[in-house]
Amino acid sequence: MKSSLSIAQRLSKLCLTGEGDVSRRLHSITKCQLVHNQYPLDDFYYRITNLAVDMRDGVRLTRLIEILSGRNDLLQQLRYPLLGLSGRIHNLSVALRAIQSEGVKLCMENGQSVDAIDIETGNREKTLFLLWGLISRWKLPQYLENISLKEEIVSLRTIVGIRKVKLPSIKVASFAE
Repeated sequence: MKSSLSIAQRLSKLCLTGEGDVSRRLHSITKCQLVHNQYPLDDFYYRITNLAVDMRDGVRLTRLIEILSGRNDLLQQLRYPLLGLSGRIHNLSVALRAIQSEGVKLCMENGQSVDAIDIETGNREKTLFLLWGLISRWKLPQYLENISLKEEIVSLRTIVGIRKVKLPSIKVASFAE
């Protein structure tokens, strides 16, 4: 990826004849310098193809939390490039703390809690539980606001009531001669 200074220098060579060093000229006119800092996570590939593998480093999960919650302070807390297990655990801990601070519970119905080790080892059940918690916290209310849940509940109760009705027993007599 090219820096803004190299792009400006190329443009000046193409469009401005005899200008020389464009950065000096821009600095003398505007009193600012063209500087570009690129961080390693700027080129990170955030696409998720396998939940058990792609969530293990904590980077994608943290970015997902940033997008859903509207925060932009979590990626700076991550360790990247990762050097080992401790870095992945740190990144996942940052993500899980952010999830808890947003009000998502990390305790499953069976009493087990989701922690960084579970996600790092690729526990699919706990990873899916965590993702469902994120969806139900941020995205589900958007989809349910226009749906009449009363009608759905009534129809489901009717279906369940029909299934619970006992059918009359039929006696079959055998005609053996």
